[in-house]
Amino acid sequence: FEEGDVEREKEEANREEKELRPTMQPTGYGMSSAIHALPTILSLVLLSLYLLGDLHWNIPHYRALWMASLLSPLGTYCRWKLSKFNHAPNPLSRCQRQRRRRRHPQTPPPPP
Repeated sequence: FEEGDVEREKEEANREEKELRPTMQPTGYGMSSAIHALPTILSLVLLSLYLLGDLHWNIPHYRALWMASLLSPLGTYCRWKLSKFNHAPNPLSRCQRQRRRRRHPQTPPPPP
C-alpha cells in the first residue's frame, strides 16, 4: 500500500460512517416541548376556572383559590430568601467547632 491509498481508505471510511449516522436536527416542536408546556397550560386552565367560578357564578370559595394560586409563588420566593435567617448566629461551621474543641479540650476545674 502507498500512503495515498491508506489516506483515501480512511477518508472513505469516515464518509461511510457519516452517511450511516442518523441525522437528528432539533426542530423545537414535538412531544418534548408539549410535555414541558403541559403544566403551564393546566395551571392557566385551572386559574381561569377559579376566576370564572368567582366572577360569573359568585362562589366565594373560588375567590380564595384563585388568589392563593396567584400569591403562592411570591410567598414561596419570600420564604426561600428569608430562610437565610434560620441559621445559628455562630459564624463557625460545625467542623470548625469540633476541630477547636479537639485542640483546646475543656479541663475540669481543680477540686477544692
